[in-house]
Amino acid sequence: MASILIVEDEAPFRERFVRTLQRNGHECRPCGDVATARLAVEEADYDVAFVDLRLPDGLGTELLERLGERAPQTAIIMMTAYAGLESAVESLRHGAVDYLEKPFSFEQALHRLDRVLEYQGVLADNQRLRRELRSAEPATDIIGTSDAMRSVQALIDRVAASPTTVLITGESGTGKELVARQIHHQSRHQKGRLVSVNCAAIPDQLLESELFGHEKGAFTGAEQVKRGLFELADKGTLFLDEIAEMETNLQAKLLRALESREIMRVGGTRPIPIDIRLLVATNRRLADLVATGDFREDLYYRVRVVEIALPPLRARAGDVAILARHFVQKFCRELKRASLGVSNAAMRYLVAYRWPGNVRELQNVIERAMILCSGDWIEPEDLPADLTGKAELGDEDLRAAVWAYEREHIRTVLDSVDNDRKRAAELLGIGVSSLYRKLQEPLPEAQREGPDPGLDA
Repeated sequence: MASILIVEDEAPFRERFVRTLQRNGHECRPCGDVATARLAVEEADYDVAFVDLRLPDGLGTELLERLGERAPQTAIIMMTAYAGLESAVESLRHGAVDYLEKPFSFEQALHRLDRVLEYQGVLADNQRLRRELRSAEPATDIIGTSDAMRSVQALIDRVAASPTTVLITGESGTGKELVARQIHHQSRHQKGRLVSVNCAAIPDQLLESELFGHEKGAFTGAEQVKRGLFELADKGTLFLDEIAEMETNLQAKLLRALESREIMRVGGTRPIPIDIRLLVATNRRLADLVATGDFREDLYYRVRVVEIALPPLRARAGDVAILARHFVQKFCRELKRASLGVSNAAMRYLVAYRWPGNVRELQNVIERAMILCSGDWIEPEDLPADLTGKAELGDEDLRAAVWAYEREHIRTVLDSVDNDRKRAAELLGIGVSSLYRKLQEPLPEAQREGPDPGLDA
């Protein structure tokens, strides 16, 4: 089924054309002039538009230009009684994909429509595959050698293959969406889409339509059928971020969808089966919201089959250096510049900061520093002033963080000299024997968290 715009000034022909398309399962928006069609283009999106070349208030090519700006995905088929090579070339030059010479049979029009829709389907599949290839991130997006992050990774590995719903909790900026992405890529739904939505970013009155879709005429402005995110995520994964912000009436509909494995569009009467993996996240304590009546208890137990709790960055200070190195490499690629990393002096500020914004804040700080720094290394003056004035870690945390920084700093220098350890020792200002000793030095005992990942000696 396609959504089709018909722009034709001859009313009898237009009405017969619309009825023919509707009998073939398509939705149509008929218009008789350029002005009405412009309004239709602003109000909704269309898969295909049949546009007459000559209209009472102008040329159809004017509408082609507006469609090209507003909805470039719409395929346009021009209709003209003024046949000839010149008309065809003019239509194609303005963005049409095909044209029909009047008079034409509706069978001809349906054949052209099928051909255009088939082409659009192939194009959409190719674009989707390219997006998925670009957005596919390796498992190393979840970075850290701390005991807490190893536990998170182990839990992801255990639950990913199962179809169970997972609740991902943690402060803002701890990486909840990265966890959802990794679960999806390791699950049986990995060939389907990962569809993400931030429930807090969409007004309550619109969120139901976004999730479940709506039928034509379900409410004022519902000019055509809309598929919701549940349908778009079918055979894939749906990730609902900030689920605690969902109002309780919509929570009830979500619970029914999870239990029945089917959804109902707004204004619909026909249940639609779904096959999705649901992942949800929140930075609030759902148990507290259940106690106050702001979150349904039955939904709470339904989504909290398995909970993955992400620690704040201040609780894993030893990972700061590893993350900083990762972000330096990321922005070297994105900003197309070279940097050896974070200097010793600057890193001491990073490991001594409590990171209220967690990993997201660290990423933003590194990006800012990469833009501002003029040398090979990020220096203290490249860091925000409010960061360099704070140092709240305890001695044990600081020792662990400095240990991790030194390891990452050595690794960066070794990479820059193709693992030439004599040259690396010279750049670091230490002897070769000291370099070997630091490569073998274990994590301070008070902060040891599992086996030492080490560097190859």
